[in-house]
Amino acid sequence: MYKYRGVPLMPTVARDLIIERFSGKEASIHDIIEEVHKVHEKRGGLATTGKARNTRVRDGLTRLRNEGLATPVVTSFWRIHEGEVGSGSGSVYLYYFPTYKNRALEQDKDIWECKIGRTKGDPSDRVEQQTGSSTGIPEEPVQALVLKTDHPEALEKALHAMLTVRGRHIENAPGKEWFVTSPTEVEEMYRLLTYFPDIRQES
Repeated sequence: MYKYRGVPLMPTVARDLIIERFSGKEASIHDIIEEVHKVHEKRGGLATTGKARNTRVRDGLTRLRNEGLATPVVTSFWRIHEGEVGSGSGSVYLYYFPTYKNRALEQDKDIWECKIGRTKGDPSDRVEQQTGSSTGIPEEPVQALVLKTDHPEALEKALHAMLTVRGRHIENAPGKEWFVTSPTEVEEMYRLLTYFPDIRQES
């Protein structure tokens, strides 16, 4: 179920859809605006007309730029970056394979198979260890989100538990850390969890 069904396209909604559709890509402002509105309306969001149609997507891009997640490349073109959020000596990371996301988007779904793990080192090195060429993986993974924290084990456990309660754990996956979710959803859960002090302590 689309969480923005029945509501107008606001900058926060545009931000989330830009991340979903364009993470790791460069695109023209025209293509970003058209894609965001098309997806929002197809999923049951209210249509936006007039000047607000462009303004709200541009405001979403501004939010991403302020977060360090979007950069204007040349006139009317933007690059949307893969995200790093928070601070700390360790990380919880999320990656997926492009085929999983593309298949979900073709079916107009906003969640797909993602791996959520933890490390006290460089998350890119950890992803490489799991998906390097020696394992025979057919395509490069997309490391889409890094959540910085001093307590990666506690954060990972909390995120896994929340997704499991939502029925998103993939039981027959080769590892225990695969869930049907998205970088946007996991980042939202992280921001919710960090309001509670017990997530800052290892269990």
